[in-house]
Amino acid sequence: MMTPMHRTHIGLQIPYFTYEGVAPAQLFERVAAQAIAAERSGFDTVFVMDHFYQLPMMGPPELEMFEAYTVLAGIAARTERVRLGTLVTGVTYRHPSHLAKTVTALDVVSSGRALLGIGAAWYELEHNSLGFEFPPITVRYELLVDALEICRGMFTQPLTTYAGTHHSVTDALNSPAPVNGEIPIMIGGQGERKTFRIAAQYADEREARRAERRARRATASRTGPLIIGIILIAIGAWFLFRRYVPWLDTDLLWPLGLVVLGILILVIAIRPRGGDSTGATGSGSG
Repeated sequence: MMTPMHRTHIGLQIPYFTYEGVAPAQLFERVAAQAIAAERSGFDTVFVMDHFYQLPMMGPPELEMFEAYTVLAGIAARTERVRLGTLVTGVTYRHPSHLAKTVTALDVVSSGRALLGIGAAWYELEHNSLGFEFPPITVRYELLVDALEICRGMFTQPLTTYAGTHHSVTDALNSPAPVNGEIPIMIGGQGERKTFRIAAQYADEREARRAERRARRATASRTGPLIIGIILIAIGAWFLFRRYVPWLDTDLLWPLGLVVLGILILVIAIRPRGGDSTGATGSGSG
């Protein structure tokens, strides 16, 4: 596992490759200039998206988009210190053994600066357009576990054999091996039950900015009902104890109603919300 000094402290993501007045032949120079500037400014990691179409929140799909690992290899040749990776790779785009070889090649080219960012993928349009299978989220989580097992094995072992739910390898070689004997893994996604559990088992880092915001919103949305429920129970209980008369007394009906209503509100407020989100973003933040 990585030591704290090798984790991302401040990273730059480059999600956009469309620049007014810049011809295709000059696009990479513009991207490389951003990475060089980031390194000189103290950023420790440079990320690019692993997508083939531009994301809908940033522009139409026909905008320019580099293949992630090709452009990272180019950035590696122009930089010296920044770590390099995707934020994050969609598990559906490459067979895990191919992915392990690709990331290892980046690691060797960059003298040990690669990291593997990976998630369960989400951008259905590019899957449909380019012919990538886009299975249900449950299957994509299974694919993610297979990919993590195979990649971690190929990053750290001379030979890797693994029989997974969807992908398997037998005596898989990975030569040249990672420069430092391993490659850090970052898992992206926002599913608290599945993504976070997988990250705890396999990841050195977790990319989950949207998940954390969503968790804060969920907490905030429960605070009001919790307070109301507690107040209603307190008021109703106070009147019940103050009166302390037989239970059939009609004056007890409304404080009893407050107590029951408060309990119901509390139950609704604290019950688990929904299932695991599908936002295990294979490129979630891009």
